[in-house]
Amino acid sequence: ATTRVTRATNGQLLYTRRYTRQRRGLTSFAEDISHRIMMNVPRIVLFFVSFLSAWWVVSSAEHDLAWSTGMSSDEQAMSAAAGDTITFTWSYTHDVVTIDDESDFDACTDSAMTSPGSGSDSSPYTYTLDSSLKAGDKVFFTCSVGSHCNLNQKLVVTIV
Repeated sequence: ATTRVTRATNGQLLYTRRYTRQRRGLTSFAEDISHRIMMNVPRIVLFFVSFLSAWWVVSSAEHDLAWSTGMSSDEQAMSAAAGDTITFTWSYTHDVVTIDDESDFDACTDSAMTSPGSGSDSSPYTYTLDSSLKAGDKVFFTCSVGSHCNLNQKLVVTIV
């Protein structure tokens, strides 16, 4: 061990530090690396958690839907995450409207239908699910043209 004494210019003792020399072999190198890794585990974990959470937030899925009358019950149900996009594609005369209430959706209540935004009457129409939606929330879509809603042109999106 080596002791180092540091003094000010006037000779007053500032501090002493004791140094020990380690053998620089393979064992001390491995111990040094292991020590550095263990000391940085919280930082490493934080990095990966941050990376994965950022990836989770940024990554959103795109869902394509053939929008037509006579949709089967399987075609009328979709699971999606908040922030996902749904692209409705159709030919002929259709539009996309939303309904807030499930009973109005089931009954195809015209007065409850609202346009989700401009362009919802031309194909293809892309709708982005609000990022504030929580798991279990439902978003209801239908077509307001004629009796298309009663002809099963509707969609329930359940947030997962």
